[in-house]
Amino acid sequence: MSAREPDVGTLVMPTMSDRDFSTLRDLVRDATGIVLADSKRTMLASRLASRLRVLKLASFQAYREQLSDPAAFKRERQHFINAVTTNKTSFFREGHQFEVLARELVPSWIQRAQRTGNRRVRIWSAACSSGEEPWTVAMVLRETLPGPDAWDVRILASDIDTDVLARAERGVYDAQRLEGLSRERLLKHFVPGRGEQAGLVAVNDDLKRWVTFRQLNFMDPSWPIRTSFDLVLCRNASIYFDQPTQKTLFGRLAALIEPGGTLFVGHAEVLHWPELPLEARAGGVYRRTGGAVSAPAAEAGPARPSKPAPSRPAPSAPPGRAERSSIRDSALLKSKGAPARGDLELVVINVGEMHASDRPVEIKTLLGSCVAACLYDPVTRIGGMNHFLLPDSSDHGGDPARFGVHAMEMLINALMKLGADRRRLEGKLFGGGNVLGSVARRPTVGERNSAFAREFLAREGIPIRGERLLSDCGTDVRFWPHEGRVFIRDIATTLLDLSREKVAPALPAGGDVELF
Repeated sequence: MSAREPDVGTLVMPTMSDRDFSTLRDLVRDATGIVLADSKRTMLASRLASRLRVLKLASFQAYREQLSDPAAFKRERQHFINAVTTNKTSFFREGHQFEVLARELVPSWIQRAQRTGNRRVRIWSAACSSGEEPWTVAMVLRETLPGPDAWDVRILASDIDTDVLARAERGVYDAQRLEGLSRERLLKHFVPGRGEQAGLVAVNDDLKRWVTFRQLNFMDPSWPIRTSFDLVLCRNASIYFDQPTQKTLFGRLAALIEPGGTLFVGHAEVLHWPELPLEARAGGVYRRTGGAVSAPAAEAGPARPSKPAPSRPAPSAPPGRAERSSIRDSALLKSKGAPARGDLELVVINVGEMHASDRPVEIKTLLGSCVAACLYDPVTRIGGMNHFLLPDSSDHGGDPARFGVHAMEMLINALMKLGADRRRLEGKLFGGGNVLGSVARRPTVGERNSAFAREFLAREGIPIRGERLLSDCGTDVRFWPHEGRVFIRDIATTLLDLSREKVAPALPAGGDVELF
């Protein structure tokens, strides 16, 4: 049956037949893990009707027939997911759990910091919907951590729906959504809109610095997350799954929680699998027990024909930020040494040099007071790194490419020639150390280099996704441009070592650094 173009002006929602519902319901479970009862036919039809209008299809039969083509389903998949998923959340929803966060978890992290000096906190807000949950977590932490800016806090917020994720990342809400918040909280954490934006409020920069939004589908066979969390919030997501899928999901989550860490679930969710290393407490709170565990394999839905994914997507028109993001681009690396990268080509750069690549390589440099900028286009997976410093009165002639603006522009131009889009670039900055051990002259060389790098990226509208600047020692940087991933470690070295392949054998305790 061929689909005719409907009269949009008189469009009536078509009937969803038994076969339509059965096929589309299977696709929903395949793509999202959501299991729809027979009673959900009308709901599914109403949610997918918008896709029929966009695609100018006259019937659900035409839609399911179109989706039977693997290439068409690949193009439509994210729109399909966005249409069928449910998004319901609010600030301080299930408030007793935020009391647990404020009165139990934060004090335990403070005690840990007093005992070990470890001020690192990692939290995952899984299925974050339109963002109220991670912003609430950030508010509680800023209100309860002593000197919050001295803490290394990262909150990962993920969702399967790219539309709501884009709204969450913007952090702009109708003022009515915040009616339950105290005036003190509103003044401390939000900025009111004015003029045409009156009636809207936006979360402030203090909260935004801590939260990173990325798309993640629980049904993906692997999650490119390379860290463990002190707290995971996965609330009211599993109620749409069957029990085997629920068990697999919570097993995978448990494997990413630090022993002694915490899982928050919704009040209607009960984890009744004794083999999971999760100890139940009141109010949907679970404590992670035992040592390290391996994540169980993801539940596989019905097999679907598909074309093998290319190793690197072809360049395309820039999608929305949330759609082009992935957890891989912000993954944390956890290792006692640089992670093995197999037989990747190693490219070593020194001061005044840069390297850009559209294929898998490892770029390495050693930094003192110089700065390395790692730039990455997450859509084309093209990236590169430079190693530069600013000129001063002692510099005469020489290659200007080693200096500031020239180094940055040369790197950006090289990336664009390979197919990267300047508008999509994201940055990470490293170096700027005070390796000379002197603060007699302010700003120091490292401070000047660091300030320039930050200001340049801000001026160009390139967001900084991670940085480690202004340390008191050298820095060993490894960048994998095809992944946007960076490993760094502090190195005990002298300034002369930084232009060579030397690394002093003594490494400071805890010298390996983890960054989004």
